[in-house]
Amino acid sequence: MQIKEPPLFYEIEDTAKDNQYMMDDNEGLSVENEYEIMGYKTFPRYSPPDLTSDLNNKEKNVYQGKISLQPLKKDEGTIKLKITTLQRLIRDTSDQNNVTTAYEGEWNFEIPVTKQPSIEYELDQETEVEGLPIRFNKLTIAPTETILDVAIHDKRVKKRIEFLNLDHITINNKILEADPYGGYLSYDNGLPGTLILSVSIEEKQSF
Repeated sequence: MQIKEPPLFYEIEDTAKDNQYMMDDNEGLSVENEYEIMGYKTFPRYSPPDLTSDLNNKEKNVYQGKISLQPLKKDEGTIKLKITTLQRLIRDTSDQNNVTTAYEGEWNFEIPVTKQPSIEYELDQETEVEGLPIRFNKLTIAPTETILDVAIHDKRVKKRIEFLNLDHITINNKILEADPYGGYLSYDNGLPGTLILSVSIEEKQSF
């Protein structure tokens, strides 16, 4: 299995003032050699401001975040990343987005990348949610992300599950949180009425 949208982790430090800046997948960010190194086009996974990590609350001028990129179609290469807009975080505001466009410029990076293999574990566990059968199919572990595939089999008309939010999973006594914006749905053609929910499970990233 290939991770659909490999994440790129980054850190931004304001060396002049106590401001925190983040990057937005949809504004002011582009891969100049995208058609050369990356595969099919997907919608970038939304990564909201992370205001809960220890470092993002400890340093007033440092922010750590992540953006989603298109899948790599080559085993190795160099990503030519161009950034023209940064978003400034605003903590004391009623705006739920906590950001405003504040700084424009141009920054160019060449990032060497190597595609690493993932490990897949077939699962055979079932449970029920609101009386509907839920089956855990597969756990895929990659260097930057872990994906849990969950099958929701629902043929009833009056009651159905459109989506399933998982809070966390525990592996070897370690709690890994589910990314609330990291899931995507697909239909299982072999089992009519079955939705496959792929949930991104992650440990808080530190640099």
